[in-house]
Amino acid sequence: MRKGFELLLTGSYTIRHVVDTMNHQWGFRTRPTPSRPGGPLSNAAAYDIFSNAFYAGFTTHNGVQRKGNHDPMISIAEFNRLQAVLQSRSHSRRGKHGFTYTGMMHCGYCGLQVTAEQCVKTSMPQGTTRYVYYHCSDAYLRCSKKGIGEQRLESEILKNLQRITVDSELAEIARETIGRWQGQAGERTEDLLDHQERALRDAESQRRSLLDMMLKHLI
Repeated sequence: MRKGFELLLTGSYTIRHVVDTMNHQWGFRTRPTPSRPGGPLSNAAAYDIFSNAFYAGFTTHNGVQRKGNHDPMISIAEFNRLQAVLQSRSHSRRGKHGFTYTGMMHCGYCGLQVTAEQCVKTSMPQGTTRYVYYHCSDAYLRCSKKGIGEQRLESEILKNLQRITVDSELAEIARETIGRWQGQAGERTEDLLDHQERALRDAESQRRSLLDMMLKHLI
């Protein structure tokens, strides 16, 4: 569990990534209880753990928090820094991001929709970088497929598009149709410009007539 705290404290991983690492790479399992067997850690349970002051050495009784007798897993400074990380992640989730490819893909393994999130990675000497990460929307972590970064996803999409060929006759029909549409659009644009120029000339003529009448004291 301490390694999970350390991973999240780097600020480079989301709760989902930490949970995925703990469950699938480290083999983490929750302790069984009389009412529930042990199993993989869920995102919701992980959030409760990482925001629980118990792991910083405190206990809560009747709404009052006190220093406990148990050994803390993390320091108070680490706990406070962790809450700042969780809060920033929460704001990030509430923020609206226009992800380009969400709603267009489904997981090839389980069939659920593919979702995306904006992630932050901190490394030296590059500093902080942001990237978009696409992954299966399975909230119960039953799907074993890993996610993919947006750059690699776009590279794979481009490769697949390059494999697509169009029949030469159909391509010629499409070009002729587009050409006719562009010609009609051009004619409509010219007609609109002519109409605007005539309106400007009429307005200028009326302005001169009014000015001439004013100079002659007719109005």
